Amino acid sequence: MNEDWRQGFTLEHLKRLAEPFKKAFGPHTYGAFGVPKERDVANALVKRRFAWLEDEHGVSAAAIWSQSEQNTRQTTFTGDAVLIPAGDLVVQDVAALGDGQEAVVMLRSLFHARKAPAHWVEMHEEIAQREVIARELELIWAASKITAGGEVKGLYVGGPAAQLRLPKPPSLADEGTLLCLEDEFLSPKVHGKIIGELATYEQRHVWAQHYSSYNKRHSWTAFALRGYDATDPGFIIKPGEMSQKWREGNPGRLAAESKWTTAAPEFPMTLEVVRDLAPAVDRVRFMRLTGEGELTRHADITDRTAGTRDGQVARLHIPIRSHEQVRFQAWSHRGVRIERTPHERALYYLDMRKPHAVQNQDPVRDRIHLVVDVVVDATLRLTIEKAVASGC
Repeated sequence: MNEDWRQGFTLEHLKRLAEPFKKAFGPHTYGAFGVPKERDVANALVKRRFAWLEDEHGVSAAAIWSQSEQNTRQTTFTGDAVLIPAGDLVVQDVAALGDGQEAVVMLRSLFHARKAPAHWVEMHEEIAQREVIARELELIWAASKITAGGEVKGLYVGGPAAQLRLPKPPSLADEGTLLCLEDEFLSPKVHGKIIGELATYEQRHVWAQHYSSYNKRHSWTAFALRGYDATDPGFIIKPGEMSQKWREGNPGRLAAESKWTTAAPEFPMTLEVVRDLAPAVDRVRFMRLTGEGELTRHADITDRTAGTRDGQVARLHIPIRSHEQVRFQAWSHRGVRIERTPHERALYYLDMRKPHAVQNQDPVRDRIHLVVDVVVDATLRLTIEKAVASGC
């Protein structure tokens, strides 16, 4: 077996140094690449970019860092770039096994040794030690990054030039997610007609299985009234948010535009509702979660068109069939957890760039939402801002 990746270090030594990352990051990591592994530790050690603190019990804190000779950029969840000038110190990963004081001691020593104009520290927003580390080292929250797996990572900055490095904060609209925009959006009469349209359609058509890895037990299905293949309502994919492997295997679909599908004429009342939502829409789908179904935590951050600025795409949910056993969770850009039990006929805004998850805990009853991706304009943005300001 080729062991060159160890860079001359013993596997036992690398495992000891990687242990704080596994224990601290594990409960807050949802993708495949969120926890630094022994190979990452070995590479950092060789480059002299690894710091750790050790006591009689073992390695209590560890960090992987860098100090570039050229300007670099970090991309926030809003798609904005945070400029990190050459010479600044960047701690990409920091973990502590205790209350965070171990990391404080370790990082304070690192900052003193490197004497950078500013030092940046990336931390999981949901890790308890984050508050201790930020407070003790006088770090200022600068921005948040969100991974497709659903990790929320804060980018903090400190040091003499910290105030000069702070980017523009997110807009008020960018702060919100899983907001109730209108409690009685559909009248009972309109709601009943949409249910009737669905029942008629279901007699002759099947729901398409959702393609995602977070579709637990294959319980999430959908079909499109408007999508990226007008002839196939079961094509619920948006090419631009798919993986590189999918795009390479489907080059002919990459230029597809959103259009009304062959299913749309069977939903005249639903289309009236959609047209009242916004002047322009992207995808329009009915999405069903069967009894005891679940969508595990994830974020649709790969859709680069998502956002709250003019011309970007925002996601609105209208529960058509729902009940008290549905649990919808979302997390803010600061890692704050929000939970709702969406009720029928209401209108909700979900920031799809941020983590979210759903569980249908009823063994029999389905949950069906009309999900409309609308093109943002000033009117919708103001509606979202009002909901954020009111604490809805």
